[in-house]
Amino acid sequence: MIPLKNDTLLRALKREPTEYTPVWLMRQAGRYLPEYNATRARAGSFMKLCTDPALATEVTLQPMARFPLDAAILFAPVGALVPAALRAVHKGGRVVCGGIHMSDIPQFPYRLLWEERQIQSVANLTRQDAVEFLQFAPRAGVRTTTTVYPLDRANEALADLRAGRFQGAAVLVP
Repeated sequence: MIPLKNDTLLRALKREPTEYTPVWLMRQAGRYLPEYNATRARAGSFMKLCTDPALATEVTLQPMARFPLDAAILFAPVGALVPAALRAVHKGGRVVCGGIHMSDIPQFPYRLLWEERQIQSVANLTRQDAVEFLQFAPRAGVRTTTTVYPLDRANEALADLRAGRFQGAAVLVP
C-alpha cells in the first residue's frame, strides 16, 4: 500500500478543519490524457483496465501526476473490483460502492472482511435532492462558473479544458 501523503480530502469528509477546500478527480475524468490512452491500449480492453487492480490504480493516479489534486477516486462499476479493494484496504478500512449501477460482486472469503473492514454503498441523489441543493446553494455561498460552448465547438472546449483556459464547468449546448 502506498503511504498517504495528503489527507486533506479525508479530513474534509470527516468534517474536520482543513487549510483549503480539497480538489479531487474521479478516474474517468483523466480519459483524455495520452498516458491513460496508452495504458488502456496496453490493457487491451476497457474491462481488463477496470478489473486489473494495478492498471486501474495506474490510471487513477495519472491525473495526480499532472495536476495539484488532493485525491483521486477510483470509479469502475465492476463488482469484481470489490474483493480486490478489500484486499488493498488496511484493517478498519472501508470500500465504498457509489455507482449508479454495478455488476454483481462475486463471492469472496470472509477473511477479506476480517479486522473490521467494511463495504458500504451510498445512495445516488434523486431529482428532489438536486432541487433542494440548488435552492440551498446560494445561501451557502456556493458560486459556480460555467463556460458555454456550442456543440459544433466541442473540440475547442476540449482544447480549452486541456490547456486550463477556464475554471469551473464547460457545457456543450445544441
